[in-house]
Formats: sequence, C-alpha cells, structure tokens
Amino acid sequence: MPVLARSLSVLVTLSLLTFGHAALASSPGGIDYHGWHIDLSKSPEPASEALTKAIQKQIDGIETLGMAQDIVSFMRTVPLRAEASHDGAPAHYDRARGIDFRVEALDAKKPVLLHELLRAFQEQKLRGDDITVITNAYQEARDSGAWPASAPVLKSAQDFFATTATVYLFGDIDTAPFSRGRLNQAQPEYWKWLGGVFDGFHGCEGVQ
Repeated sequence: MPVLARSLSVLVTLSLLTFGHAALASSPGGIDYHGWHIDLSKSPEPASEALTKAIQKQIDGIETLGMAQDIVSFMRTVPLRAEASHDGAPAHYDRARGIDFRVEALDAKKPVLLHELLRAFQEQKLRGDDITVITNAYQEARDSGAWPASAPVLKSAQDFFATTATVYLFGDIDTAPFSRGRLNQAQPEYWKWLGGVFDGFHGCEGVQ
C-alpha cells in the first residue's frame, strides 16, 4: 500500500475513533465496541468507566496501526474475556477459548491484547511458506546470539512471531528485540517479510 494511501486509511480510522463512545454499547455480560465483543461475565470487577476506557484504548491502539483491514476483521472474531489468565500472564491465547486477560494488566502503553491476537493470527491464518519463514527466522535469531538466550522472544517460534510482530507494529517494548530499529538491523529480510504480511511494508520508512 502506498504511504499516502496508508496515511489516509489511518486518518479515516482516527476519525471513526472520535465517535468511539457512540459505538460503545453494553451487551449481556459484556461490551461491544467497533465490532469487538468483550466478555465481562467473569471479570473480577463490573463494567466500570475505568475498565471500559482501558479496553477501548487497547482496541483503539490496534485499529490505528495501519494493518490490512482483513487482519483487523479477523482479530475481531477472536473471543476476548476479562478474567485471570491460566498461567498468570497478563493475557493468554488458546484457540478453543480465545484470549483471557487480566483487567489490571491493561495499560495503554503496553499492547497486551495485540500480542495475543498476533498469536491467534499466526495459528489460524498463516500457512505454508509463511510458517517456514517464521521458523527459519526464529532459528536464525537463536543462532545469531543477537538476543539473550533466555529472552521470551526465543522461547518458541510462536513467541518469536508474536513478539517481533508486536515490535514491528507497535514500536518499543521492554524485552528483546526492544525496538523497530534493532529488529530491522538484526534481521532485515525478516523485517521486510513482516512488512509484506501487514500490508505495504508498513513501518519500513524512517526506521529508528
């Protein structure tokens, strides 16, 4: 996608988000927002204003990343449930259940839901050559020593994709690979592949 077209797409999304409160609605046991449904039936707290704002900010952040709309549309189909995660993590993806997330873990500066939605995207949508690219890039990262062997990004090929794609789309995080610039420098071909996946080499210009 050309840079101008992508910029216009993001501007349109931002304009829609201006009317976010109009798109927010309560439903039995949860809330609906921009086509997303969040199940709050097992939430440790009711649908307070603070909780709904925290969820809105996570979703707004995802919708303004410039991803292809078919990817965002897929992400809207993944069930989101506010409850304690199975493993104590801020959020946990399981294909049968969707994503469980801890309410207290929602921080606008941390893409908690994005990371787990990327796990869902890889498992359910990527196939064949794409999986080969991820596996090879993961092994390359392990062999290169660019990141500490104990870093979460090197735990598995699935963790590698979810973490590197989060950095590619969102920007800086507090674990390896830390930033877009460092990821691009360490694995430039994989970086370009991420651009192809998320539409029009988004993020490749002006890497920092």
